[in-house]
Amino acid sequence: MEYEDKIELENGHCLVLIDVAGNVSVPVEEANTNIVCLGKDMNIIWRISAPEGMHERDSFVELNKEKDGTITARRFFGNTYNIDPNTGNAEQTGWEK
Repeated sequence: MEYEDKIELENGHCLVLIDVAGNVSVPVEEANTNIVCLGKDMNIIWRISAPEGMHERDSFVELNKEKDGTITARRFFGNTYNIDPNTGNAEQTGWEK
């Protein structure tokens, strides 16, 4: 599994942004949920749960940990989200390009 960004969590898990850019062999549902939480054994604990984007294929392209500890992400077409690192639930917070 190749990933672009990785954020280590205090509980030993990590969040990763899986690189799916331009890879049409990845199913749309998987491409649009390309942020996952990995356990210490590197098994997937959860996939991000976010509202669907305006476009059929709208994968995540950024994953960040802000100074205040908030985990944020951005989709290719610009929607931004805050991510709950315990559950993978994502709340849309805005748009930027």
